[in-house]
Amino acid sequence: MPSSHDQPRVSFLLGKPLRSGVVLADVRNLLSAASILVDTHVPNGGQPLPDWLLASDLVVQRGLGLAALTSAAELERGGVRCCNRIAATIRLRDRAVMTASLAAARVPVPATFVTATWPDVRDAFSGVQVVVKRADGVDGRGIGVHIAATGELPPVPPFAGPYIVQDYIPSDGVDYKVYMVGTGASGLVKRWSPDGPTTPAAPFTVGEAFREVACLAGAALGLEIYGVDILAGPDGPVVVDVNPFPGFRGVADAAVRIAHHLESILAGDA
Repeated sequence: MPSSHDQPRVSFLLGKPLRSGVVLADVRNLLSAASILVDTHVPNGGQPLPDWLLASDLVVQRGLGLAALTSAAELERGGVRCCNRIAATIRLRDRAVMTASLAAARVPVPATFVTATWPDVRDAFSGVQVVVKRADGVDGRGIGVHIAATGELPPVPPFAGPYIVQDYIPSDGVDYKVYMVGTGASGLVKRWSPDGPTTPAAPFTVGEAFREVACLAGAALGLEIYGVDILAGPDGPVVVDVNPFPGFRGVADAAVRIAHHLESILAGDA
C-alpha cells in the first residue's frame, strides 16, 4: 500500500510477482535510489484493481491478462499515465490488427491472410512457403507459430485457430530482436531453425535501417517500451512480430535505460 508523501509515485502492475534478477526489479531499485516511491500490485483473478493505483503518477504495466488490462483501462480513462499505454497493449493481442496497423504505416511486413480453420489453411496454402500463427498474440515466444518453409502443412492443426498465415520470408536464418526504450535501440541476434533456436543470443549493433523500421513500428502501434522481431529479407528488413515490454534478458544497461525513460515521463518529457 502506498504511503502519503510528496515524492513521485510509480506503481508496477504486473502479471506475476516481481523477483530478483529480472529487469523490472533492477528498475525498481534504480527508481527508489532516485527518491521515487515504487509500489507493486499483482491482480488476483477478476478482482477490481485497488483504488490507490489512481493516486499513482505513473503505472508501469507488464504481463497482464486481458481481464486485468481491461480493468487497467479505467486507470487510463481516469487520467493515470500508463507505460505502455493500456489500449495499445490490448490491440497487440490481435495479430491481424497489429499487422494491419503496421502495413498501414508502411512498416514492411509479410503478406498476411486470416483463415478460420485448419482445413481452410491446408486447402489454400499447401505447397506454399508460409508461416502460420495463432490469431491471438498471447502465447510466449515461438509458441503458436508453425513455420512451413517447404510448404508442407501437417494434417492435424499444431494449435487452435483462427489462424494468421503470412508469406515465408527468405532470410539469412537469423532472428534480429530489436529492443526499444523510447527511440533508443539495442539488439540481440539469434539463429533459428523450424525446431527452435540453434545458437545463444548475442548482442549486435542496431543499424539505421533496423532502427528506423523499429521506430516506425512503435509509432504505428503506440508503444514506448517494446521488442521488434526483424528478418533480413531480400528487399530489406521485414517486421514479423512486435511485443510490448519484453524481458530484456541479455540486453546491457536495459534497467538504466528503462528507469531513465520512466523518469522522463514523470518529468513531463515523454
